[in-house]
Amino acid sequence: MSLSQVEQRWNRFWFSPTPAISVGVMRAALGFVLVASLLDRLPVLQQLYAIDGPIPPAAAAASLPWPRVSPMDWLQSVWQIQAFMAVALSVFVGLMVGWKSRTMAVLALAFQVFIYARDPFDEHGGHRVMRLATLYMALVPCGAAFSLDRLLRKTHVEASSSFIPCIVQRMVQIQMVVIYMHSGWEKLHGSAWRSGDALYYTLSNAQYQRSPIILDAVVSSSIGQALCTLGTWTTLGWESCFGFLVLHRTTRKATLMTGVALHFGIGLTLGVGTFTWIMLWCYLSWLPDATWDQIQGRVSAHYSAWLNSRQKA
Repeated sequence: MSLSQVEQRWNRFWFSPTPAISVGVMRAALGFVLVASLLDRLPVLQQLYAIDGPIPPAAAAASLPWPRVSPMDWLQSVWQIQAFMAVALSVFVGLMVGWKSRTMAVLALAFQVFIYARDPFDEHGGHRVMRLATLYMALVPCGAAFSLDRLLRKTHVEASSSFIPCIVQRMVQIQMVVIYMHSGWEKLHGSAWRSGDALYYTLSNAQYQRSPIILDAVVSSSIGQALCTLGTWTTLGWESCFGFLVLHRTTRKATLMTGVALHFGIGLTLGVGTFTWIMLWCYLSWLPDATWDQIQGRVSAHYSAWLNSRQKA
């Protein structure tokens, strides 16, 4: 294989044109998840971020192995924290609706980093995925479709283009492979996963149960325990082999459908915050261009009809 062929394949993998509506929908959905995640924190702002609360800035700094910067360190009162969060919320909403989309993506990433640096203990895997997803959005004209930028035609290049590079989808896909296969590798070292008991223990944990009455009845039955064992081993095998299974077209659809069902199951049974939502968001990156073409055609038709109605009015 010549160097030029390698370069062509590299460019095709990372920068092949994909319908702009794909990233537009992903941007809007990501903004929604960010808004939901922030709203979930509002009732406990003082406990999480007050300068004299359980996690003072010094404790946050000591918990991280690298230098940190967060303007939240200087917020002295609850109303100042609320004002900071209000600005962050407006940025997340701006990203969701697609107003000055790339600028909002950069600002949304900055606010997420500031919030994390202020209290690293209020963190789960979903927050990390959200930060990475926001970074990926900032790499492309994410307001090229399904956005106020497009509707108001604020940007000449983005508004006139119906295709953008596929780098966002590729980064999300690779991120999913890393997440699942690393998780599967870690689980292989856990005795509860190898024995088939991990799901039973998880569903029995009252700290995470959404419906203790239902789940307690399930895990206390012999059929429920057998299903827990089967689910544990299925999850272990699926995660460990995700990268290999999703690469092959013959197994890709079943692999992705298994993942969607898994995360819906987690969301219905366990209280894990926005982790379920952001992981389901990642699956949008696997929708084929033909599906996005259909969606873009319908959106364009509605948009044209709306413009015609305005002109007639």
